[in-house]
Amino acid sequence: MADYYDNVRDDVIAVLPAQLGSVLDVGCGNGATGATILDQRRASVVDGIELDQAAAAAARHRYRHVWTVDLDGGDAVTWIRKNLPQGYNTIMCNDVLEHVRDPWVLLEALVTRLGRGGQLVVSLPNVQCVEAVGPLLLGRFQYRDSGVLDRTHLRFFTRQTGRQLIEQAGLEVAAEAVQRVGQSRPLVTRKLLQALGPFSVRQMIYLARWPKARPASGPADSPPPSG
Repeated sequence: MADYYDNVRDDVIAVLPAQLGSVLDVGCGNGATGATILDQRRASVVDGIELDQAAAAAARHRYRHVWTVDLDGGDAVTWIRKNLPQGYNTIMCNDVLEHVRDPWVLLEALVTRLGRGGQLVVSLPNVQCVEAVGPLLLGRFQYRDSGVLDRTHLRFFTRQTGRQLIEQAGLEVAAEAVQRVGQSRPLVTRKLLQALGPFSVRQMIYLARWPKARPASGPADSPPPSG
């Protein structure tokens, strides 16, 4: 399971702007992705939230501050509003929202910590992927240790419902990217899989911002140093 927390999300980093300012990495694992953008000098500071104690301890060597919090707990929203600074320039939710019972309420709370002109990046597995739909057509819906049918997933999304999740939080999707199955296979195989359209998409990545007509609720400046 070490790889589960020690994973640089290059596909997510690729959709982000060159300068990210202050970053909140929700479900940060051991901080590998945040460390990468810090090394690239794209972020001024990175904070994180991580439930796993060992992964959070590793991330603390890389991030300014890491909170160990159960975001699926009943008081998660209250904790966010009381403890998280406002004004982050970038919030990342990489493969975390599908692990909570109410990702809609959680995301709405996290977005209140986003400053004016800020951006949100969300990565979600695609339940329409052939890896899930194929076995389902044969009567099988078997959970696994990782992937689209990770046994710890509580919610499932398609491209459309993923967008709706973000829009319900008050943001507009500005860009999208996907990670498809079979990317390490020969070119001909990749082309055939790509022809499956959304069924070949394993991961959906959304970059979202505040609508121009609606200012963010948080302050424009980066959050103050913590701890």
